[in-house]
Amino acid sequence: MKYTQKKFETHDFLRIRDFLKHSRKSSPDLKNWFIDRWNFCRYWGQIMHNTFEMWPETVGIWEDEHKEIVAVVAWKAVIYEAIKRVKDKGAERIFVGSGQPFYLSMGFSLAYSKEVWQKRTSLFNAD
Repeated sequence: MKYTQKKFETHDFLRIRDFLKHSRKSSPDLKNWFIDRWNFCRYWGQIMHNTFEMWPETVGIWEDEHKEIVAVVAWKAVIYEAIKRVKDKGAERIFVGSGQPFYLSMGFSLAYSKEVWQKRTSLFNAD
């Protein structure tokens, strides 16, 4: 089965609600969002933080070849919320321990990098 990522579009909001409802019902042990959190995140939370217009670009949707949703991630929303919280507490700089491209797309820049060295244990003598 092949999966593809697509950008969030307005009509996807209800599709994702249905996906959350059905996945919760069929797999109650999974730790996915309830519908009320999905509603809050899109409407109340984004209006409150003045991020309503940019919110759609923070949602990743994966579909199968039949255009059925198989996964949803609101990854940037989590990072933006974390940034807001530490900024509210007085932080002037924020560091992340990753060089993933989505951090660059959010305005992060490389502060420094480090080299990690390794040695295989099979090269050590048992003495």
